[in-house]
Amino acid sequence: MIPAYLRSPELKPLWTEAHRRLSRGSAVSSISLRGLTDDQRHALAELLGSDRLPSADTRIPLPRLREALEPLDLEAVLTELVGPVGNARLAQQRAADERRALWDRLEAHPLLTERPALRTWARGLRSEPVAAATAKHLLQDTMTVLEALPADRLPLPVLAQRCLGNPHALDEGRLPNLVLRALAHEAGLPEPADAEARRRVWETAGVVRDDLSSTVLVAGLAPEGDTFLARVLRAARECGEAVPITLAHLKRGPDAFAPTGSTVSIVENPAIMQAALDRFGAAVPPLVCVSGRLHVAARTLLRSLAETGAELRYHGDFDPAGVGIAADVIDSFGARPWRMGEADYLAALGPGPAIDPKAVPETPWDEDLCRSMRREAVAVYEEAVLGDLLADL
Repeated sequence: MIPAYLRSPELKPLWTEAHRRLSRGSAVSSISLRGLTDDQRHALAELLGSDRLPSADTRIPLPRLREALEPLDLEAVLTELVGPVGNARLAQQRAADERRALWDRLEAHPLLTERPALRTWARGLRSEPVAAATAKHLLQDTMTVLEALPADRLPLPVLAQRCLGNPHALDEGRLPNLVLRALAHEAGLPEPADAEARRRVWETAGVVRDDLSSTVLVAGLAPEGDTFLARVLRAARECGEAVPITLAHLKRGPDAFAPTGSTVSIVENPAIMQAALDRFGAAVPPLVCVSGRLHVAARTLLRSLAETGAELRYHGDFDPAGVGIAADVIDSFGARPWRMGEADYLAALGPGPAIDPKAVPETPWDEDLCRSMRREAVAVYEEAVLGDLLADL
């Protein structure tokens, strides 16, 4: 039980300062007080058993304060009068240790081995100002969502319900922002800054909000039939124009977009399609542009082309995102690589943007390609080999 005189308002500055100093967790030899009133000076002199009044600015040796309180414990008095005496330094060290262990566990996650681009994303999170307790649950949910991706035309609310038990869990907030940052990093896209950019990033992982937002750019396709899309594509070919078609169009589209056995060339960048249209006009051969990543509409179209017997070939950038798309198209739709080998990369290599060697994924169609890209660490963009691509077309 704390004596009543210790609860005197005049002693409050002493207890407050002592609590502050001791809670820092560092060695304390004395308690300094400044600007004491006469009443506070008298109360302090009485507590310490001194026949002389301390000055308005005074320093009290900690051993003397402990001795004056005996048999009471100073920390017990402070806990009763101010609150529990903490140890800020120890708490900070423990928090730092917890955060370090959390990030270490994240970087050891099997998904980061399977998808190397996510590893550099994870390393960048170490500087995030998030408490370990909060980050633990946030990262667990993030990895749960990332493990479920890429998907195949999966509505965002369905993804959220399956992974998190709440169809609105990925609408807004820190969790969807973290997932989107990871997906953008993996796709080689900037962090999404607006709703349109968020939609595009979701689509790179096969997640859609609706059937109208997802599009794919095509040229030179002239399917038979009397559907709206078939008529539009035939008209576009006659005019030598490209057409962006939506997922909704594709769901109601023709049974076959190209004759069996015909070659459909797939490129990564719209500039390649524009150059082909400028060169060939209405005679442009069948072309599909994935515009930097495989969106849901592109996946739907390529699947239809592959299932109806078209021969697909892919060319893209020689950078982590480009060879990642190539691996996806080759594995998912049976496309063949088009000027996407090690020899093609080395022949086109010159001064260019640096790439992170660790972010370059495996290239199963040519194992030497990823080794050379990691060694050279320089990107070769599709536009650099435009002449060769047009010659092939």
